[in-house]
Amino acid sequence: ESALTSIKGKLATIETETPKLQKEVEDAKANEEKAKTSLKTTNESIDTEKQNVQKQEGFIQKFGAEIAQIDNQISGLKAQLGSTDGDISAITGQIKQLETQKQLLEKQKADAEKSKSDSEAKLKDLNADKEKYTKELQDSGKTVKESQAKLEKMQTQKSELENAKTSAEKKLETQSKKDKNSLDSMKRKLDGYANDFAKETNTDKKNKISEKYTALAKEFNSTLADTAADVKCNYSEYATDLAKS
Repeated sequence: ESALTSIKGKLATIETETPKLQKEVEDAKANEEKAKTSLKTTNESIDTEKQNVQKQEGFIQKFGAEIAQIDNQISGLKAQLGSTDGDISAITGQIKQLETQKQLLEKQKADAEKSKSDSEAKLKDLNADKEKYTKELQDSGKTVKESQAKLEKMQTQKSELENAKTSAEKKLETQSKKDKNSLDSMKRKLDGYANDFAKETNTDKKNKISEKYTALAKEFNSTLADTAADVKCNYSEYATDLAKS
């Protein structure tokens, strides 16, 4: 009966703790999924910004080469200006046109440099985010495994305790039947001794009956004290001395 009470107490604790652990597993899984999504989005953004850096580097190189080419053309035209005695207006016009083209290319090159610089700054932040989400993913994954292991262990304990409860209940039932039969048998004998004692007039015989009664009454009371509560409630202790009962 004591073992059964202990088992029931442990099962009650498990019933209370199981929903908490289940929530722990669910929360950890939700955090793991959130970290996975964040990491995927961050990696996609990193790829986008890296592609933009490469793209802008190509533009910077292209515009730089075009600017250098125009500079060479302008230098050549300016050299012509110094060596000609004829009409210089056509050459001057060409120089102005080339300088306008150069200004446009310089603006495009500056825009490409800014775009590259912006992407590089974003990449710095994105790489820090990647590190953070990677750690979150590892930590939440570890928590999922640990919480699931705890839950599985608790479910195993619950199964073992339920088996132990069934076994203890059967043992208690068997013992209770045995104790009831034993108590009923002793009760009949004790009542018989009490009747015999009341009817008997011979002192020696009365004493012998009394001795048998006292020994059996002590045994009855001892058995009653150790029996299960549902059996105990149906009986009362016997006085151990017939002369005083």
